[in-house]
This record gives sequence, C-alpha cells and structure tokens, in this order.
Amino acid sequence: MIPFRKENAAVWTILGLLVAGALAGAVSKDPDESTKESAEVRYARSLLRLAQIDLKQLEEEDQRVSRVVPDMEVDRARMRVKVAGARLDRALAPPGEKKPGAQVRYAEERARLAEADLEDAKKVRQKRPDAISNIEMEKLTVTAEMARLRVALWREADDLPSQLDQMRRQIDLLGDEVVETNKKIK
Repeated sequence: MIPFRKENAAVWTILGLLVAGALAGAVSKDPDESTKESAEVRYARSLLRLAQIDLKQLEEEDQRVSRVVPDMEVDRARMRVKVAGARLDRALAPPGEKKPGAQVRYAEERARLAEADLEDAKKVRQKRPDAISNIEMEKLTVTAEMARLRVALWREADDLPSQLDQMRRQIDLLGDEVVETNKKIK
C-alpha cells in the first residue's frame, strides 16, 4: 500500500483518475436527479476542480518561496488538469460522439514529459558530457519511446469494444506510477 503523504499526492490523484475511468461505464444517473447532470459528469467536474486546486496550491507555494516547488511537479499537476479536462469532455460528449478518453490524454502528457526529460538530459550532457551516463541516456530514450508507444496503444484501445483491454493498459500505467513513486521515496 502506498502511504498517503504529500510526496504521493500525485500518485493518489492519478489512481483516482484511472479508477474513475475504469468505473465510468458502471456509473448511472441518480434517479432523484434525472433532470440534472449525470453522476459521471458531476464526478468528472469534481476531479477537474480538485486537479485545478492542487495546481493552484503548488503555484501559490512557488510564488511565496521562489523555486521551492520543482518544475517537474508543477508540470505533472498541469498534466493532471489536462487529463481531468479530457475526462470531463468525454463525459459531456453526446453518446455517439467520439472523444479521446482521459487515458489517451494521460498517455499523451506522459509522453510529452518523457520527451522533455530526454531533451533536458541532452542539453545537460552537451554542457557537461560526464553529467549523465550512457546507460541513463539510453534509459531516458527507451522511456520516451515507450511513452510514445503507450499513446498508440491507448488510441487503439479506445477503438476496441473491450473494456478489458483498457483495464489492462490502466494496470500497466499504475505499475509504472508505483515504480516511479518507490524511486522517489528511496
């Protein structure tokens, strides 16, 4: 079990988004509120609002004490806002309209962050060739490639009728998040 601490807040938020995505098909309207928005839409709005609040807290903390919050943490908070926004867009879309799911948006943002990590490492290595080892550069390159491939997998999964394929990919994402969190804790 991942303990709930400030350092693990991102993992818990992402887990919430992924679980919500897996349960989206099972959510039904509240019979007493049939004229209002569905529970899925209200839930997606709440997820988006929570992600926005988390981002705002980080930005305010960074303004109070300059550069106290790492840029990567702010980028990840922005990613969570975009993912939650995609989830809301999908929930608001008419039943027949095709919108990319939150998982696709999450994979796209992870790919963007992996590419940014790789580019940052290349820049550092140009200035100081010994700063980053060959094996670390190879790891960053493969991680970026995996992130790009994960986007393709999720896009294909959105076209599949099987929720099982999507859940398998969600479990894959969760596993990656747990590994990253364990690295940060150590």
